[in-house]
Amino acid sequence: MAYNANIPANDGFIADAPGEIRTNNEGLKTDQIVDAGKLKGLSPGNASGNIPVSNGTVNTNLNAEKVGGKVAADFAPANHTHAAATTSSNGLMANTDKAKLDGIAAGAQVNQNAFSNVLVGGTTIQADAQTDTLELVAGTNIALTPDATNDRVIIGVTGKVPSATAADTAAVCTGNAATATTFQTARTIGISGDATGTATSFNGGANITIPLTLTASGVTAGTYRSVTIDAKGRVTAGTNPTTLATAGITDAVPVSDVATTAAANKLLKLNASGLLPASITGNAATASSVPWSGITGVPAAASSLIAVINDTRASGTNGGSAAPANTWNTRVLNTALVDQIGINLSSNQFTLPAGTYEINASAPFFGCNRVKARLQNITDSTTTIMGTSEAGNSAAYWTSQRSIIQGVFTIAASKVLEIQCIAYSYGGEGTVNGYGISTSMTGANEVYTVATIRKIG
Repeated sequence: MAYNANIPANDGFIADAPGEIRTNNEGLKTDQIVDAGKLKGLSPGNASGNIPVSNGTVNTNLNAEKVGGKVAADFAPANHTHAAATTSSNGLMANTDKAKLDGIAAGAQVNQNAFSNVLVGGTTIQADAQTDTLELVAGTNIALTPDATNDRVIIGVTGKVPSATAADTAAVCTGNAATATTFQTARTIGISGDATGTATSFNGGANITIPLTLTASGVTAGTYRSVTIDAKGRVTAGTNPTTLATAGITDAVPVSDVATTAAANKLLKLNASGLLPASITGNAATASSVPWSGITGVPAAASSLIAVINDTRASGTNGGSAAPANTWNTRVLNTALVDQIGINLSSNQFTLPAGTYEINASAPFFGCNRVKARLQNITDSTTTIMGTSEAGNSAAYWTSQRSIIQGVFTIAASKVLEIQCIAYSYGGEGTVNGYGISTSMTGANEVYTVATIRKIG
């Protein structure tokens, strides 16, 4: 046999070989052992054409591209990842999507026609929770009225909202409304009903006057003592009644009850001279007045209608200063003791109605020289009666005088009067107590100016 480097040297005996060699030989005998040096002429190694050896090195030109008929591109690396699924492509489920699915309760339904965002102007209001509440708040002059029955909110305007100030000017208007000075088409204005009138070609460029004609009420023009007026204030009928009955007067005496001669249950008519008719005899036919004594319940004489007034003050209260000197000053009259005339005493003045009067009055002075009082007509700015002239010695501490006003006067109409006085000079005491010094007696009021007035005609 020729030498072959791939075959072991044949220079020994099988019996001398180790036991594993004898086992191999037994295998060769039974075709169970092959030449481990080559397999079908291929040697183990990592070169091209070698049988691959598991030593961590890939054999050159080794064709290992397919596994189960699949190339390497059909398999993913061990550390590969998958993209999350989107609405347009498949993928794995993201953990956030899994959390959403876990948060859906059993039997939950898809929300129908719900808004999670509300766009107001340029601002988006987003719901903060699944059951968030959107609140509507009324602004200035805006009223919100909820209607739960019809699932709506009524928005009303109660006045001019702040943002409507621009609407007060025409600058915000567009089109004809912003620049027009007249109507585009002239109009005719008509009035009908209880009055009629027409104005034609009114275009708003100038004021117009509408001639107005009142509808006739059906009553003839004239003067009527009794008229009928409807609900609109129009006279619809007019009459001239000639008797008390037709005039509807029930509190007057009819002519039939007035007589010129005395008769039972009749009124006597005065004659042209204002006297009772001649058929009445005695004083009743000619008297121009009736004596008070002839009327039951009336005082015996007209002079008994009197008014008594004065200046009454508390005990120890002086009459006041006579200052300023040489000036007519108003004396105090604050108390009406008797008033049968109705003199209306107020603010030191009294009012007398028309008539003839007799007055007896006086005003005291203390510590003064020359003094005088008077009755002054305030209404006419005239002096009615001048009082007596009195004089004293102002140097004498206890000098006292009283000017007296007496007389009769007649006034044709109601007049306002007062008592005035003047002191030409006075000493130190007159400066303080010129209009009277108090007696300071316990329980006795001080009385200064006094006046009694009688109505005698």
